[in-house]
Amino acid sequence: MDGQQKFNMIKEALQTIMGNDLNSKLKQLNTDIVSLRDSRNNDTKSSAGDKYETGREMAQIELNKLEIQLAKTKELLQELEKINPATECKRVEFGALVMSNQENYFISIPYGKIIHENITYYAISAASPMGAALLRKVPGESVGFNGREILINVVM
Repeated sequence: MDGQQKFNMIKEALQTIMGNDLNSKLKQLNTDIVSLRDSRNNDTKSSAGDKYETGREMAQIELNKLEIQLAKTKELLQELEKINPATECKRVEFGALVMSNQENYFISIPYGKIIHENITYYAISAASPMGAALLRKVPGESVGFNGREILINVVM
């Protein structure tokens, strides 16, 4: 197996980890939404009418929050699915795996820290401050970020 195949496998593994996590989150959010809707709709009106309306309104506010989280999670999953792990990146761009003298980055979605085979990677968006600093750089180039000098060793 050559280096490119190894990096493709790493990108695929990171994508799978994030995808599985996002799908689990989607499933949980859908369950929570159904449960909250049922609870809100089955809430019986008590003699204290204001208490009933306040409870329904609070449930509606929570439902709106969950629906926003659901939409954002779906967007992240759709964005993640656009990445083809077999695409070889010559410079830092969406879908690139970046190995530096500091950390390893997967330019994808704003996900955060992932540990795969005892190696830490940070899944970040190209729009994040770090992602923007790295964007369009090639191996051998360096960027200054938060007082640190980050040398890009490999981009795949």
